[in-house]
Amino acid sequence: MKALLHKALKNSLTIVFPPICLDCHEEVVLGEVLCPACQELIEVLNPAEYCPRCFSSMYDKDQKRCNLCHRSKMPFISIAAACEHIGPAKILIQKFKERNEIYLCEGIAAYMTAQFIRIGWPQPDLIVPVPTTITKRFIRGYNPAEILAEKLSNNLNVPYKNILKRSQNDLSQTGLSTKQRENNLAPFKMKKNIDRNIKNILLVDDFFKTGATLRNSSKAIIEKHPCYIYGLTFCRDT
Repeated sequence: MKALLHKALKNSLTIVFPPICLDCHEEVVLGEVLCPACQELIEVLNPAEYCPRCFSSMYDKDQKRCNLCHRSKMPFISIAAACEHIGPAKILIQKFKERNEIYLCEGIAAYMTAQFIRIGWPQPDLIVPVPTTITKRFIRGYNPAEILAEKLSNNLNVPYKNILKRSQNDLSQTGLSTKQRENNLAPFKMKKNIDRNIKNILLVDDFFKTGATLRNSSKAIIEKHPCYIYGLTFCRDT
């Protein structure tokens, strides 16, 4: 009886509040979050078009040189994003991060998994989420990167662990200029030791712009545990 009542209630709510696309607001099939047209607008980025180290679009494929990072020493082997921070992809990550629509993590992690497989990085020994600031954790009640790390852990059959923490005086990177992001030094510290046999780490975050967060968190890890670090996010902002 309860099951029948639940089904009837669900059907009636669908009639009164039909499911709509999160981006264009057209009606969609129950269970879908984007209409077919908006789904087609989300493309997994072709890694061949970006720098294999910093994932910048300023990469010269003929010269095999990046105009952004060729003179810089990076603490990671490579970073990448699944999508550009535009259109439906931008809407998904905004609603996931700012609107508490945590259920979107499954689809977001699927795009990230697809990109990981496409690039062909080595299988990680451990997946590590980038920690959020204390303020944002309090406001949201969760860390988006940690949820995505857990989903990627399931998809890749690799353990994940929170081994990083933010310093108490760390600033949120949101709204900071490129120079301010670079000057936000040493915001991360290792809070847990990890098995010395761990050689490859996949660092996970939801979004990157300058890559400063991924660089600083990578530095915090390799200072205590020398290893090969790869960083993956859902979106990159050009």
